[in-house]
Amino acid sequence: MRHAASTFIGRSSELERLSRLLDDAQRLVTVWGVGGIGKSRFAQEFARVSSRRSWTVDLSEAAGAEGFMQAVARALEVPVGSARASNDIINQLGRSIASRGDVLL
Repeated sequence: MRHAASTFIGRSSELERLSRLLDDAQRLVTVWGVGGIGKSRFAQEFARVSSRRSWTVDLSEAAGAEGFMQAVARALEVPVGSARASNDIINQLGRSIASRGDVLL
C-alpha cells in the first residue's frame, strides 16, 4: 500500500514517550540522530498531535549562539533588532516565552 509523502507511519511509542517526558515537567528534550532518519518529521508530527502551542525554528543557517537566538526570535516573531548584547536578546526571548506558557519549539 502506498501512502502520501505527508503520512506519518509508526513511531507511536516514541511519540507517547516524548509526551510522557514533557508531562513529567522535563523542560528540555532533544531529538537527535544521524541525518535523514526523520527527526524533523517526528517533531512536526508531535507538534501536530500535541495540545501544546508550537513553533518551528529553522536552525539550518544558524551559526553560533547569536544565530540560534536570532532564529528563535524570528520564529516567535520577537523583535530583537534593537538589542545590542546577547543578554538583551536572551532576556527578550525569555520574557516572550514565559508569557506564552508551555510551548514547544
